Amino acid sequence: MDDDKQHVELSWRILEAKLMYYRPELVHASWHNHLTITDSQYDAIEDTYRILCKRLNKECYAVNMVGFDLEKPSGRLVCSKYQMPKGQVDKFKPSSKKREA
Repeated sequence: MDDDKQHVELSWRILEAKLMYYRPELVHASWHNHLTITDSQYDAIEDTYRILCKRLNKECYAVNMVGFDLEKPSGRLVCSKYQMPKGQVDKFKPSSKKREA
Protein backbone atom coordinates (compact mmCIF):
# COMPACT_ATOMS: atom_id res chain seq x y z
CA MET A 1 0.00 0.00 0.00
CA ASP A 2 1.41 3.41 -0.87
CA ASP A 3 1.97 6.07 1.79
CA ASP A 4 -0.91 8.32 0.68
CA LYS A 5 -3.44 5.52 0.78
CA GLN A 6 -2.17 4.28 4.14
CA HIS A 7 -2.34 7.85 5.50
CA VAL A 8 -6.01 8.12 4.52
CA GLU A 9 -6.88 4.72 5.97
CA LEU A 10 -5.12 5.45 9.25
CA SER A 11 -6.79 8.87 9.48
CA TRP A 12 -10.22 7.25 9.29
CA ARG A 13 -9.21 4.44 11.68
CA ILE A 14 -8.10 7.01 14.25
CA LEU A 15 -11.38 8.89 13.94
CA GLU A 16 -13.33 5.65 14.30
CA ALA A 17 -11.38 4.72 17.43
CA LYS A 18 -11.91 8.19 18.90
CA LEU A 19 -15.63 8.01 18.22
CA MET A 20 -15.87 4.70 20.07
CA TYR A 21 -13.69 5.91 22.93
CA TYR A 22 -15.18 9.35 23.51
CA ARG A 23 -18.77 8.94 22.24
CA PRO A 24 -19.75 5.22 22.42
CA GLU A 25 -23.38 6.18 22.91
CA LEU A 26 -23.40 7.42 19.29
CA VAL A 27 -22.23 4.06 17.93
CA HIS A 28 -24.73 1.32 17.09
CA ALA A 29 -24.15 -1.71 19.34
CA SER A 30 -23.39 -3.93 16.34
CA TRP A 31 -20.15 -1.95 15.76
CA HIS A 32 -18.78 -1.95 19.31
CA ASN A 33 -16.51 -5.01 18.92
CA HIS A 34 -15.21 -3.81 15.54
CA LEU A 35 -14.35 -0.31 16.76
CA THR A 36 -13.00 -1.09 20.22
CA ILE A 37 -9.20 -1.29 20.31
CA THR A 38 -6.66 -1.40 23.12
CA ASP A 39 -4.51 1.55 24.09
CA SER A 40 -1.43 -0.18 22.67
CA GLN A 41 -3.22 -0.80 19.35
CA TYR A 42 -4.22 2.86 19.21
CA ASP A 43 -0.68 3.95 20.05
CA ALA A 44 0.73 1.80 17.22
CA ILE A 45 -1.75 3.28 14.74
CA GLU A 46 -0.97 6.80 15.94
CA ASP A 47 2.80 6.25 15.72
CA THR A 48 2.53 4.97 12.14
CA TYR A 49 0.22 7.87 11.27
CA ARG A 50 2.66 10.44 12.68
CA ILE A 51 5.55 8.89 10.73
CA LEU A 52 3.51 9.03 7.53
CA CYS A 53 2.48 12.64 8.18
CA LYS A 54 6.11 13.62 8.57
CA ARG A 55 7.16 11.69 5.47
CA LEU A 56 4.31 13.20 3.41
CA ASN A 57 4.75 16.68 4.94
CA LYS A 58 1.14 16.73 6.19
CA GLU A 59 -0.42 17.97 9.39
CA CYS A 60 -1.45 15.30 11.91
CA TYR A 61 -5.04 16.49 12.10
CA ALA A 62 -6.56 13.17 13.21
CA VAL A 63 -4.36 12.85 16.29
CA ASN A 64 -4.12 16.55 17.10
CA MET A 65 -7.88 16.73 17.61
CA VAL A 66 -8.63 16.33 21.31
CA GLY A 67 -11.67 14.17 21.90
CA PHE A 68 -14.12 13.66 19.07
CA ASP A 69 -15.39 16.76 17.26
CA LEU A 70 -18.88 16.37 15.80
CA GLU A 71 -18.65 19.88 14.38
CA LYS A 72 -16.07 18.81 11.80
CA PRO A 73 -17.33 17.22 8.57
CA SER A 74 -15.13 14.15 9.09
CA GLY A 75 -16.57 13.69 12.58
CA ARG A 76 -20.13 13.90 11.29
CA LEU A 77 -19.36 11.45 8.47
CA VAL A 78 -17.81 8.84 10.76
CA CYS A 79 -20.63 9.23 13.27
CA SER A 80 -23.37 8.91 10.65
CA LYS A 81 -21.77 5.71 9.31
CA TYR A 82 -21.51 3.97 12.67
CA GLN A 83 -24.94 4.98 13.96
CA MET A 84 -26.40 2.47 11.47
CA PRO A 85 -26.56 -1.26 12.18
CA LYS A 86 -23.60 -3.17 10.76
CA GLY A 87 -25.62 -4.87 7.99
CA GLN A 88 -26.80 -1.55 6.58
CA VAL A 89 -23.39 0.04 6.18
CA ASP A 90 -22.94 -1.43 2.71
CA LYS A 91 -25.75 0.88 1.65
CA PHE A 92 -23.93 3.88 3.16
CA LYS A 93 -22.94 6.37 0.50
CA PRO A 94 -21.98 9.93 1.40
CA SER A 95 -24.02 12.52 -0.44
CA SER A 96 -22.28 13.79 -3.53
CA LYS A 97 -24.55 16.81 -3.76
CA LYS A 98 -22.79 20.11 -3.39
CA ARG A 99 -24.20 22.55 -0.88
CA GLU A 100 -25.63 25.71 -2.25
CA ALA A 101 -24.09 28.90 -0.95
